[in-house]
Amino acid sequence: MKTLLFVVSLLFTSSIMTSAHNTISDDNKKCVEIFKQTNQNPPRGLLIVPIECYLYNRTLHFSFYENLGNTTIIVRGANNNEVRNVDSTDDYLEFNLSNYDNGEYYIEIITENGDVYIGHFNLQ
Repeated sequence: MKTLLFVVSLLFTSSIMTSAHNTISDDNKKCVEIFKQTNQNPPRGLLIVPIECYLYNRTLHFSFYENLGNTTIIVRGANNNEVRNVDSTDDYLEFNLSNYDNGEYYIEIITENGDVYIGHFNLQ
């Protein structure tokens, strides 16, 4: 009985965690890895980046997990450069790329205190 109760609670917990994290369960959702840019030696431990980004239906979706203050987001490509100043107290932002050409793009996120985060994605 204890084993059955444990298995049921484990399944329930994992289903809650899965549904909370993956709001869109589609094969077209592509994770865009965001890294903190630094001129120093990389830290020896785990560095937690307070930004999550994914590409879905030609739109970049940003989630901010802490208040980064006024933040500048730059998306650069071969034919397109776009700069947006955002306030990351809004914990979610969409960046529409429907008018952008297919190709390779770079993301640069500059926070109010000077931290720089970078990412890279292909638009198809």
